[in-house]
Amino acid sequence: MGQSEDFYSYWGKAEQSEDGVHYHLLPYHALDVAAVGCALLEQHPYYRAVFTRVMGGEVNLQWIPFFLALHDLGKFSQSFQNLQPALLEALQGEKSEVSYSTRHDSLGFLVWKDYLRQEFIGLDLLPTSGMGRRAETCETLSDLWMATVTGHHGKPPRKEGLLRDAFDEKDLHAVDSYTRVLIDLFLDSNIRPLDLSVSDFKRDSWWLAGFIVICDWLGSNRKWFPYHEETVDLVKYWANAKKQARWVIEESGLGPSFATTPISLEQLLLLPKEQGASATPLQALSNRIPLSQSPQMIIMEDVTGAGKTEAALLLAHRMMVECGATGVYIGLPTMATANGMYRRIVPIVDDFFDRGSNASLVLAHGAREMNPVFQQSKLGAHLTEEQGYGDGTEPAATWCNQWLADNTKKALLANMGVGTIDQSLIGILPSKYQSLRLFGLLGKVLIVDEVHACDAYMHKLLGNLLKFHAASGGSAILLSATLSAGQRKSLLDWFASGTGAERVVEIERTGVDDYPLLTHFSDGHTGEHVVATRDEVQREVRVTTLHDITDIVAKIEKAISAGQCVCWIRNTVPDAREAWKLLAERLDGQDIDLFHARFCLHDRGRIETAVLDRFGPKSHSDDRQSRVLVATQVVEQSLDLDFDLLISDLAPIDLLIQRVGRLQRHTRDQQGNRVNGEDRRGIPEMIVHGPEYSETPDENWIKSMLPGTAVIYNHHGQLWLTSRWIKEHGGFNMPDDARDMIESVYGKEAQGEIPDGLLDNSLDATGTASAEASIASLNMLKLETGYPDVVANQWWDEAITPTRLGDMMNIVYLARLENGELKPFRQTEKYSWQNSSLRMRTFWINSEADHPEIDEETLRRCKESLPGKGRWGVLLPLTKKENGQWEGRAKNEKDYIKKFSYDSGSGLLTENDMTERRENAAESD
Repeated sequence: MGQSEDFYSYWGKAEQSEDGVHYHLLPYHALDVAAVGCALLEQHPYYRAVFTRVMGGEVNLQWIPFFLALHDLGKFSQSFQNLQPALLEALQGEKSEVSYSTRHDSLGFLVWKDYLRQEFIGLDLLPTSGMGRRAETCETLSDLWMATVTGHHGKPPRKEGLLRDAFDEKDLHAVDSYTRVLIDLFLDSNIRPLDLSVSDFKRDSWWLAGFIVICDWLGSNRKWFPYHEETVDLVKYWANAKKQARWVIEESGLGPSFATTPISLEQLLLLPKEQGASATPLQALSNRIPLSQSPQMIIMEDVTGAGKTEAALLLAHRMMVECGATGVYIGLPTMATANGMYRRIVPIVDDFFDRGSNASLVLAHGAREMNPVFQQSKLGAHLTEEQGYGDGTEPAATWCNQWLADNTKKALLANMGVGTIDQSLIGILPSKYQSLRLFGLLGKVLIVDEVHACDAYMHKLLGNLLKFHAASGGSAILLSATLSAGQRKSLLDWFASGTGAERVVEIERTGVDDYPLLTHFSDGHTGEHVVATRDEVQREVRVTTLHDITDIVAKIEKAISAGQCVCWIRNTVPDAREAWKLLAERLDGQDIDLFHARFCLHDRGRIETAVLDRFGPKSHSDDRQSRVLVATQVVEQSLDLDFDLLISDLAPIDLLIQRVGRLQRHTRDQQGNRVNGEDRRGIPEMIVHGPEYSETPDENWIKSMLPGTAVIYNHHGQLWLTSRWIKEHGGFNMPDDARDMIESVYGKEAQGEIPDGLLDNSLDATGTASAEASIASLNMLKLETGYPDVVANQWWDEAITPTRLGDMMNIVYLARLENGELKPFRQTEKYSWQNSSLRMRTFWINSEADHPEIDEETLRRCKESLPGKGRWGVLLPLTKKENGQWEGRAKNEKDYIKKFSYDSGSGLLTENDMTERRENAAESD
């Protein structure tokens, strides 16, 4: 081997097997990754256009595969090579005592900064001060490039370590000779020296970082790029790698998909063309409003039943056809609402894309059915799991397996994704692999539903996400029943700042008559369009407040005696269980259902399906008659449910508006059968369960009656303002009263009308909201800083990234201990562990308890079978007791051992719940 080919003596990938160590030479792996980058740019016009802008012209795109081929320079270090001592000796004929104390991604940046950068300057590849640019600026730009490239393991490299501690002279010579071959391979005479705006590059580096991650993942797949140990000329290897990469893009499901011709309202509503569809005013406006070729944001405020979802989809598809958007991601506040939206999208999604595009639809959590017209992104079926490097750093293919097998992250790479808003918010927080989430949104229309559900912390994060998305050239559509003027302006300002708009967004339509409203920002201008309301959703709702539980039970008894179906929405899980047990005792023999968030995924899905069957759009009188549902907030958003009578614990007025959307939602006759025309069930009635209204409430006004509500909705002044509005009006007319209701509770003037007894609490709540917004500002990434300049040690593991404030949550995996073996609590055909999981506050379940009754090997095997090998959740083994209950133990956040039980009727019970149940049982005896 000649002196210039010493880079062939370095391995890049290795795997131990029974017949020895198999390896892939480092230059080959680097070229595999670069080839994937070339293939993605060739096949994706949108990516090519974005990165042409980033690079200052198409001729400079070759810099991208060049830098991709440098992404693993740190593996040329003796410290990395010594992770496989036998390979080091076989390839280089020597042994080493050098330890691997700095990760290879950080070593890659180190060898660039302290060695290779000067070589580039000597070769005139970086402009110098003599070329009209300050040398320091050029060095800064090249450093940013290399920090982005070497940060391919999900976060920027640490800028630490000493070159001579990891690299010897032979290693540096190999780096030099390898780089010179790459220069000849990639950088022809037409390519200009790297000369870009530092500020522009920082802004664009977020999406470049995600692009590099996906290139490394695909290029690290041994099945797609088999290990190669023999010496091959790099020019020849490069030609073969490019051919292979083109096939890999198609095989992986990451090829481009293209929009169909404009979609019709009949297609969205699943109506036969000959039947036709009557567009709501909002939908009609969405079909005709002029769109811009620049990033644009649309905010839709309208009542439930106005067809906001269909209007948003009409607009999104128009943006794909007319403006070049490549797909859609729909973010919702909860898993239940995501499930509901997914059901609505599945039947129509094949109308969005050309049939030959091989487009994908993915749900962003464990319930991951796929539309049969589409193919699931094929990455998970082809990935192999490499062995770790030995330092706790996971190689690309390992992360690829675990990450893409978890649909909560995979959804953002799909052509159309439906999931929680949290999955996209992680993209603007310092979380491992956040750049891939941002890259997944690149080119897509971001639709966010139920925007009013965001608290101060999430509102700030959403604003920052909109800024990032606008900066990437993306468009957004926000949906809400109502927003205050301040909320609407804030979101518009965030998006406008991402487009580079210099002036502050001005809004004018803030009066009580300015509703329903569509607000459209584009090209630095804001248009506000007041929308008419169709007759079907104009209605009067009678609202009554009841304070005594016995009065509510009597009201329910009267309703079901008349054959009506009833829903009682409680603000906390314990309150929901209490009401469910009370009604089950009082209404013996009646069908009483319970629905909340503490059921494992399988049971929750079963209950959700049953609830939709009984109270959904296809339900009939036989399904609904005299049935009662007790639920928490899981039913207030996006689930298409219809009840004859609705009862709700007192909540902020915007949530009551949202909840009342489940009251007489569909037009039905008195028996509950669907009919055309007007509803025949009489004036809708909503019962609000709360304390008696008082002009002079004391500080315990809400706490004494609904202590759980007082914690969940901590601004007691706004609860009082809600109660006052109900007292004064006795009901409301929609949509006429919507704007007044919101401003009467959230407007600036209203805050000055909060009584003295609640003032301290209200000031505390306002301060908490302000603090939450400040925490969001501290936590979130800054667009202008750029990916490479973020301090790497500030980054969180994705499992603990705080997309929401308040109590931290853990994924809890329920396991049955039977015959000495641990098995998923719910055995299903696929995804048994996911179907046996639920989320719990770390206040209750923070870590696993010791289990001396379980064999250590049994525990180890069980954890190996968990998603992510259990590193992102807590295993809760359950044993069946003589009373038929399944019970187990776990540690809370104070490290105390607590008992838990689970059953399919009431979900996971905490030790407090279990004690209460036993006491109640003893009393009944």
